[in-house]
Amino acid sequence: MKIRNNDLSSRNIDIDISDGVSIHLYKEEYNELIRLLLPSMEQEIKDAHAIQEKAMTLHMDCWNFLKEVREHFYDCSDGEYCLRKELSEVNEDKLFETLDKFSKLLGFA
Repeated sequence: MKIRNNDLSSRNIDIDISDGVSIHLYKEEYNELIRLLLPSMEQEIKDAHAIQEKAMTLHMDCWNFLKEVREHFYDCSDGEYCLRKELSEVNEDKLFETLDKFSKLLGFA
């Protein structure tokens, strides 16, 4: 028996029973397998999945913050190269809007 593609984030697993015989479990079937095989770890696996989802959301929030801040200080209009703006070109009101928008991420709220 061989286990492959065991992926907590998408909740799927492939189990090769023998040559040419495989079991593919997804979503609810994956959850049921975990519940039946590892009852003592079921909550830990659910908690790990929730933590992973939060981490991915935080990752995207950080990426979006960096992208928006970069747009205040650099001109990337051609899509390939970014040119630094002069400080006088930075719109302070829009910069403060960005900081306010991401205040929770930055620990201000």
